[in-house]
Amino acid sequence: MVAVCNSLSMYSVDEDSDIDLFIVASPGRIWTVRILVTLIFQLLGVRRYGKKVSGRFCLSFFATTDGLDMSEIALDGGDPYLETWVKYLAPVLDKNATYSAFVEKNTHWVSGMKENYERNRRYLLGGG
Repeated sequence: MVAVCNSLSMYSVDEDSDIDLFIVASPGRIWTVRILVTLIFQLLGVRRYGKKVSGRFCLSFFATTDGLDMSEIALDGGDPYLETWVKYLAPVLDKNATYSAFVEKNTHWVSGMKENYERNRRYLLGGG
């Protein structure tokens, strides 16, 4: 799965904003995926680095399909930023219904998660 996160998924961008991505890989493949995606984005000249930020991709967060429950990394006593981040994640590529699994794994601690499901799915390439 590849999803847009942070300011773009929350409709809070300006001309200096980058495009933050959340990428989910199969278990045992996270480092391979991370290296390949970083290399490809760097070679294409679309990866954020130094002062080159605006409109470029920031490879913000990687996870595997066996680590989709974000409550495991939430701050003790509540983590409103992470909760909002999870709630507004907008998938653009979704293989094997990973986004549905992500929603199911996080519904127990993120209020409004199911209500945002269809809103967030509308960005899927190929119509979702």
